[in-house]
Amino acid sequence: MIDTFDVRKTKISKKQIIRDTAKYLGDYTVAKVEQIYNAIRDTITNHLATANDDKMILLNLGNGMSVSSKIKYVNGDSRLWMHSKISRYKNRAVNDL
Repeated sequence: MIDTFDVRKTKISKKQIIRDTAKYLGDYTVAKVEQIYNAIRDTITNHLATANDDKMILLNLGNGMSVSSKIKYVNGDSRLWMHSKISRYKNRAVNDL
């Protein structure tokens, strides 16, 4: 049995994701992939920030991954609450790799 406190985390940085994606695509430079990555990040952030009392935002990122945002009240103050979800199907697919 694995002791969960002894398991080490592997941190994959934004820079590494961009480099790996550029290498995978072949036709795109690292700079172009970074520009696309930043545009997607900004678009997602802008959409999530539009949540209000009447509207919850749910972004389906595809392949069983989603991010949602809504307003919650904590001690009388409104806070933007974000939640990410990976479907059971996607979780199983990753575990089968």
